Amino acid sequence: METHSVKVHGPFVAHDRFVVQYDMDVTDKGSNKRMQLSEVGVYTVKHGKIVREEFLPYTE
Repeated sequence: METHSVKVHGPFVAHDRFVVQYDMDVTDKGSNKRMQLSEVGVYTVKHGKIVREEFLPYTE
């Protein structure tokens, strides 16, 4: 992937987790197809360290 731009929103904090939304403008080098992608990262924190990351596609 070739990355043209990335916008980051957040973090949005709740209890022992926080969420960050990523909006990306990318081109697949194999197909030369340009796309806009969004995903959220859900991070779990214990003792001040990130112990789990989950990345989920974001759709409206």
